[in-house]
This record gives sequence, structure tokens and C-alpha cells, in this order.
Amino acid sequence: MEQDERSLIEHHFSMLREIFDAIDDMIFVAKSDGCSFRYIWANKAACRTIGMDNVTGKRFEDVLSPERAAKIKENYKQAAQMKTTITYEDEMETSNGWKHYETVLTPLDGEGDWHRWFVAVVRDVTERKMKERELQKMKEQLEASRKRYKTFLEHLPGGVLVFNQEGMVIYANISAVQLLGAKQKSDIVGIPMRKICRD
Repeated sequence: MEQDERSLIEHHFSMLREIFDAIDDMIFVAKSDGCSFRYIWANKAACRTIGMDNVTGKRFEDVLSPERAAKIKENYKQAAQMKTTITYEDEMETSNGWKHYETVLTPLDGEGDWHRWFVAVVRDVTERKMKERELQKMKEQLEASRKRYKTFLEHLPGGVLVFNQEGMVIYANISAVQLLGAKQKSDIVGIPMRKICRD
């Protein structure tokens, strides 16, 4: 009976490994060993990314750079203290250049030493980060263009008024203020077009 149960467990574990190995995201299983952390298992995507065939039994420092290992250990300690899943982002240099990763780190909850085990699912978000940076750059360029255009309008020798759909003044340049005999822009902005034309 025990042999049958053991065989069933091994079969299920083998199936899980095949499933996890087919996933593009990196999956790490690690265990706290006092002050250090050791990898228990990693799927193929994880091993491929870090350039190792097998990480079982290796400390973070054996696999990662000292700086990256130290940062990741702090995240693991935080998850252990909070006893909840945390999400964080970091960078890593690979053979294909620098990559951005998002990690969902879950400390296991169970009896015995299971509370010292962790599962990390790491996703490559480099493309998303690049798009976010491109979008931010476009916003900055648009804002710079808007400021240049506003400066251009402000110093035009002719008066410039801008009206909204209701016919209310929403912008007046310096020349328009002077031509209309107003003291400041606030005297013009907000009044209807018909009042200006009548005056």
C-alpha cells in the first residue's frame, strides 16, 4: 500500500514538473536554511535564464551575483515576516542584455518546516517596461511642445483669444489683454464672446 502511495505521489510530481517546465515564466522553489536560502527546484525556463542546468541545493549566492542575491534575500525575508505573498520588480543582466522581471513570491504555510519554503514565479516584463518608458517619453515630448506653443502664443504681436464650444474665453495672450484694455488675463478669461464683440 505504501509503495502504491509513493508511486502515485511520484507520478503526480512528475506531471507537475512537466507542466511547470512547459511554462514560459520562471518558477523557483526555495527553502530558508537559517541565514541563507537554497534552491530546492527550478523549472527549465528558470535554469535557462540563469544559465545553469540544475540549481538544486545551491545557495542564492552560488547562482546570482552578490548584489542581486542580497536584494532577493531581503525580499524573501520580508515575505517570511509578513507571511503573505509579495510582488516586486528587479533587473538582471542576461546574454540578451538587461531584462526587467516581476516576481510573485509566496511563502508556504504548513506544518513542520514548510513555513520555511517559498515559491517564486518570475515573469519577464521587459517589453512592458519599454512601452511604459516610450509612453512616458511621448508625454514629456508633448508637454514640452505644449509649453513651446504656449510661449509662442504669449509673445505674438497680435491679440489671440481662444474660445470653448460655449463661446467663453479660455485663453488670452498678452497682446489681447492690452488691446482690450484689460489689466490682467483674469479680466477676460471666462467672459462670453458676444460681450467682447459688443464692447
